[in-house]
Amino acid sequence: MNRSGQMAVSDTEGASYSAKKEEMLRMWIAQKESICPYAPGVAQYIHLPQELGSNRAWAAYYASVLKQFNKTKVKGKKLERLILIPPVEWTNHNEARTYAIANYWRLNAGYFLQTLNGRRQAASALAHLEHSAINQADAHAHADITNPVVGVQAPLGKAPHPKALFCTTFSGLYHSNKYYRYAPCSAMVLVNVASLLEKRNKQAKVTKQIASDQLYGIVVEAMRGDESLLRYEALAVESKEWESLLFRLYVLRNPLWRRLPQPQISDVIGDFNHNEVDALFVRNLDRLPVLKALLCRTDHTPYKLLSACYPHTGLYAMPSYFV
Repeated sequence: MNRSGQMAVSDTEGASYSAKKEEMLRMWIAQKESICPYAPGVAQYIHLPQELGSNRAWAAYYASVLKQFNKTKVKGKKLERLILIPPVEWTNHNEARTYAIANYWRLNAGYFLQTLNGRRQAASALAHLEHSAINQADAHAHADITNPVVGVQAPLGKAPHPKALFCTTFSGLYHSNKYYRYAPCSAMVLVNVASLLEKRNKQAKVTKQIASDQLYGIVVEAMRGDESLLRYEALAVESKEWESLLFRLYVLRNPLWRRLPQPQISDVIGDFNHNEVDALFVRNLDRLPVLKALLCRTDHTPYKLLSACYPHTGLYAMPSYFV
């Protein structure tokens, strides 16, 4: 036993546990048909240390990790994904979110430490931790990516920086393995932004399929894994009606909508009048059997239910539950 009275874990046992988690992640990702971050293919896995003493030490550590990642090539091509595995499993969503956000800012600091003129930006990233302003890690980053980016963030409409990394998280804490952020064990995943956007543009059908999979996973998770009220095909069809009705409200609120960028539901739904949303969907409920069944099962209004279906999730997805 160690001084705290807990059973000590040998280096061999620790290494075996880490290897097992990595293998679980590799197998899970290999089963997915997706464009990053779940896409099968070569990725670099890093097993994170328990503690390094200070945020500056973490920044230096991540600078080394990112430098190695950026220069590593497989068959002449740069790696697109970096998967970071924490030393211990997260035990609840708040713990996972706190850990992920802290390491997001440490990663940013490490990213900027790689350049001679980046120390001021690195200090700015660490200041987010020291001043507890960590919620900003959930800010909208680029195009339709609702996760933060590690590194230089390009202005909207501009090509992303070639080394910028889209940052997300996997977790085994969700009720349903259909949830789009579920994985058998905890991990932070970084994906090259330029590569991700290029693949999305080239594979429109896969991107559309991912959107349907994601919505289904969110609704199943909101029902705590209960799929009895939900058929994938029915939701995929009816959700187009949901989006059409919400877009109708968006057009009414924005007379100049044709001049504006294509809106994402997660970005605009919070601006809608709750009563208007509820009234519009109640009037159309007879042709929305999936929504009607979900409303009958829960005590939520259409607005609350739809807000949970189209969340702006940011770095770590905190699920909403209907039941």
